[in-house]
Amino acid sequence: MTRWKMVLAASAAAALLLGTSGCSATGADPDSCTAPIVHRDAPRVTVWGWWNAMGDVVEQFNQAHDNVQVCWTNVGQSADEYPKLRTAFAAQTGAPDIVMIENEQLNSFAVNGSILDLAPYGVSEAKAEFTEGAWQNVSVGDRVLAVPVDGGPVGLYYRADLLAKAGIDAPPKTWEEYAEQAEQYRKTVKDGTYGNFSANTPSLALSLFQQAGNTAFSYDAKDPNALRISLDDKATRKVTTYWHDLIEKGAVDHVDAFTTDNSTMLASGLQATYIGASWGTGVLAGLADAGSGADWRVAPLPQWDTDNPVSVQWGGSSLAVTKQAADPKLATRVALELYGSEKAMDTEIAAGDLFPTRLDKLNDSAYADKAWPFFGGQKIVADVFAPAAAAFKGQTFSPFSGYLYPTVQEALTAVAQGKADPDKALAGLQSDVVNYVEQQGVTVR
Repeated sequence: MTRWKMVLAASAAAALLLGTSGCSATGADPDSCTAPIVHRDAPRVTVWGWWNAMGDVVEQFNQAHDNVQVCWTNVGQSADEYPKLRTAFAAQTGAPDIVMIENEQLNSFAVNGSILDLAPYGVSEAKAEFTEGAWQNVSVGDRVLAVPVDGGPVGLYYRADLLAKAGIDAPPKTWEEYAEQAEQYRKTVKDGTYGNFSANTPSLALSLFQQAGNTAFSYDAKDPNALRISLDDKATRKVTTYWHDLIEKGAVDHVDAFTTDNSTMLASGLQATYIGASWGTGVLAGLADAGSGADWRVAPLPQWDTDNPVSVQWGGSSLAVTKQAADPKLATRVALELYGSEKAMDTEIAAGDLFPTRLDKLNDSAYADKAWPFFGGQKIVADVFAPAAAAFKGQTFSPFSGYLYPTVQEALTAVAQGKADPDKALAGLQSDVVNYVEQQGVTVR
């Protein structure tokens, strides 16, 4: 039995002895739970989440634990879940004990106390089990807002066969080489484009800003009035101007990601490179005919300075404990343990949408050294994504993401379409975000 399983058993036993909500830590009707409740007399912890295999993982957990059970519900993915969650918080009832939240959204729930700081419940003792960046993504100072589960280290997907048509024998190691290859591809290949800048992925844009040296937000969630915002600096101008210039030259396209047009580009050989996270494997493999005659590979993300490489992430989710949790200590232990077993991780990884943040899984050769047939047998985890995850130092996210992301998208869309100069667009972005934040009663320093 692991230390956390021992603590979990003790926490569940305490819940039983205290008689929390009768036989349940939450009072949830066991018949309302999506996954079967195996031990109906054990305390129950309610969970919302949408990972592909979460139902199977919960069922495994319930079968393995006679001292606590998980009552799981999938209320929809992020765009569906978050409004329901905010409604429950506003009503002061109806929220689950534990909720899956994307890392980039955590601070927006933490700033008003909707999710709990887990540090008082001993979660920090598990810090060494995770990558540095994954833990930093869920932390603000000494506060820990959630338990990391999956991440999204970014790499460069590319068609080796298409690059070869342009006389390019290796993917770019730097952004300077990327631009040179994009121009060479434009001149030698008649159909398609070397790359694509999608203005409708603002969270990726913020990560690319970070890679160039930008820190968009710095604050202490305990004191929202200590917010600093930097969306118009040397790094953001460098990145935005870089892509603006490539678009202006016709060296890359600017089609929105996750659209029919962009899917067609990727599937039919009209886009040679794709900047994507580890979960991009599913994006590509899920496109009809994307692998037909295609030689897809993955390389590390190009760097601005190879002597000082910077790894970034796009995406990643965690398990947070809400302020409505009936037993926060027990909920914290369940959040740690639910995806804490090798079986749970393997189940979710097999479903295709989880990149682990736990070191034991990342260091597992059976996982890291897997050869991926879609990528010509390349060991993409060992070659690219595991090193990127290990090198990632974390990112500070905005507590006002609901306003930030569409505003960033609007600014970048104007730049991509040639309707705004990069410097003016970023100055306007900075001004708009600062004004909005100040209207919320927060002082920007």
